[in-house]
Amino acid sequence: MKKCSNCGVSVYSTNTKCPLCQRSLSDVDTTAEKNWYPLYTVAETRQPNRLLSRLTAFIAIAVISICAFTNFFATPDTLWCLYVIACVLYGWLLIRHTFLSKVHLGQKIIVQVLGLTGILLILNMLEGGSRWSVNYIFPFLIIGATFLITVIVIIKKMLWKEFVGFIIALILLGFLPLILYVIGISQILWAAATSELYAFLTFAGMIIFSDKGFKNEMLRRFHF
Repeated sequence: MKKCSNCGVSVYSTNTKCPLCQRSLSDVDTTAEKNWYPLYTVAETRQPNRLLSRLTAFIAIAVISICAFTNFFATPDTLWCLYVIACVLYGWLLIRHTFLSKVHLGQKIIVQVLGLTGILLILNMLEGGSRWSVNYIFPFLIIGATFLITVIVIIKKMLWKEFVGFIIALILLGFLPLILYVIGISQILWAAATSELYAFLTFAGMIIFSDKGFKNEMLRRFHF
């Protein structure tokens, strides 16, 4: 770029004369950058602690391997390592997905309900006897998780839009214990019915006490 010292105009051309006054043009250094906006520092985003996550996975694998090795060679008559494996897997899930993960709180709650139910179901199957995991634990875990998310939405009203999908998912899960009772997997009717009743009352309360925005969001989620 060239500039005329007499007229003050800038010329983007290979000509050596000013088109206005015909005087000689002087070269202008354009390498220096102009700051049109105020400088600001870019905040560094915090990355998940991958080292701690990998360390947790390694410890879980090591504990499972050592326990299985000891069980098979020292006491092969009793498979006590299966109890340890179930507990270690849940501990890994708890640390990896709940404490180290950056996923939504609602997703963490649902994953914990399913994960804890699965681990307790495995322990129940290993132990034998009554089906306490599906008879009592699963229904009341769903009730507790639904109540927890409901309290969060009531306290922090601005977050209701973020949790509506998780509340609906837990309400649908609340009807699952009764289905398990009907098909013969669960044996305690009152616990399954309590879970269904709480799910129904939660849904009814959402419809009655929620504002128009909440109802519109529910209609949008169900594509009505």
